[in-house]
Amino acid sequence: MGAREALSARALNRALLGRQLLLRRADLSVVPAVERLLGLNAQDPNLP
Repeated sequence: MGAREALSARALNRALLGRQLLLRRADLSVVPAVERLLGLNAQDPNLP
């Protein structure tokens, strides 16, 4: 793999919002959307 550029703070923020389905309407029903969001939260190693 070649060298990669680091994301700017804005690009990182937009990527995070996109993963959380907060940038635009998602064509998902409730169950798949909740499963996706819970899957993202499960990746956080510092949960309260």
